[in-house]
Amino acid sequence: MILPSVDRFLQRAGARISQSLVALVDLAVRRAVWMLVTIALATLLALLYAVGHFSVDTDTSHALSRDLPFQKREIAYQKAFPQDKNTIVVVLQGDNRNRTDAAVDRLSTWLRARPQSFHDVYVPGGGSFFQRNGLLYLSPQKLQDFANRITDAQPLIARLSADPSLNGLSGLLSMAIGQRLTNGVHLPGLTGIFSAMDQALTAQMQGKPYEVPWNELMGGDLAQMGPAQRFIVIQPALNYQSLEPAAAAIRTLRAGLSALNLNAAHGVNVGVTGGAVLDAEQLKTVSQGAAVSMALTLSLEIILLIIALRSLRLVSGVLIGLIAGMILTTAWALFFIGPFNLISVAFAILFIGLGVDFGIQFCLRYREEVFNGAPHQQAMQRVTHGLGGALSLAAVSAAFSFYAFVPTSYAGIVDLGLISGTSMLIALVMTLTFLPAFLTLWPMVSTSTKATYYPHMRHIPTLVRHPIHRYAYYI
Repeated sequence: MILPSVDRFLQRAGARISQSLVALVDLAVRRAVWMLVTIALATLLALLYAVGHFSVDTDTSHALSRDLPFQKREIAYQKAFPQDKNTIVVVLQGDNRNRTDAAVDRLSTWLRARPQSFHDVYVPGGGSFFQRNGLLYLSPQKLQDFANRITDAQPLIARLSADPSLNGLSGLLSMAIGQRLTNGVHLPGLTGIFSAMDQALTAQMQGKPYEVPWNELMGGDLAQMGPAQRFIVIQPALNYQSLEPAAAAIRTLRAGLSALNLNAAHGVNVGVTGGAVLDAEQLKTVSQGAAVSMALTLSLEIILLIIALRSLRLVSGVLIGLIAGMILTTAWALFFIGPFNLISVAFAILFIGLGVDFGIQFCLRYREEVFNGAPHQQAMQRVTHGLGGALSLAAVSAAFSFYAFVPTSYAGIVDLGLISGTSMLIALVMTLTFLPAFLTLWPMVSTSTKATYYPHMRHIPTLVRHPIHRYAYYI
């Protein structure tokens, strides 16, 4: 007794749904102009909203649920050390430490002069604090050795400070040689100085960059302390309206490196890395791949539409509805869900591939009804009666299939499921409203359908006319 009652309930529900769909399509046919104006205004508003609020969350950690234990620890760490998030790290290593330090100073000064592109510049192991207090980190023995070297070099430093020019240096070295030849006085460190000067002159004659490493000559073993590489940590200005938020800051940084001649040709090896740079490279790959995939998918869809529909008005109607549906879906996602992520942006390809099917089936059935001689309004009613329920069931099934992604811990997949599922419903609504209104203002007639078959081919069997049918076995 239960099954018959359920069957009757389903039949009544199906009849009501079918009547509602017929009423919706009939409204679109009778008020075609108003329907198109309403859809056009809604699409325009959605486009303006999407353009003004479009953003992509480039943080790959957001692709997972924020409630996971390791995500909570990551959030706590970022709150404690916000300067380590989305940074650019520049790694510099020169031919010697003096050149490396000079490169760090020049680049950090250049970066700080551009706060609109770089909010913060931090040099580990550098700055005024280490300049004043760096020697306090040495052991007493190393500090004593350094003090003795400075004391021994005091006469040399005093004379050079009086005339800090190439002429003063040459006079000082000439005097030291004279003292050695006439009085036998040996000044420590002269061998290293003359060796460095010889290397500088040789490099100059060969057109190569070279700087005398005075810190190594004066500091001895102390100059070898610390890392051979130096780092500059940069907090770039991020533009979340772009698919690559750090792209502008990275371009500015590379332009600065070029303007300052910080490259291997001038004795400094430079590397650019960091979270912002890695995310930018990843997003560049994603955006390029998505653009290529979308263009390829859309091109194949257009070819498919031309082969299947063979009518400019039908192809135009499906494509315009598809584009409008994508704009509406994008605006809905930005308003209700927020920024896209690296996974949810793939909804566009899914929408093109699946959403177009509703329009193809609707137009093929409409084309068949018109070809059989039905007037436009009657053809629309027959299409809705025969196909409306199937299209609705397909759209709802596809939507629930995508909504099945929601109960997961992968936030990126959840967003993709919500957006893609809703896009199927939007595609269905566009098929039952926009297409009937569009075809009402630009209707097909049976003569236009018959004209698609070439006269000289009417007597040729269909399987011979179309290669797809002809070679179906191999395909």
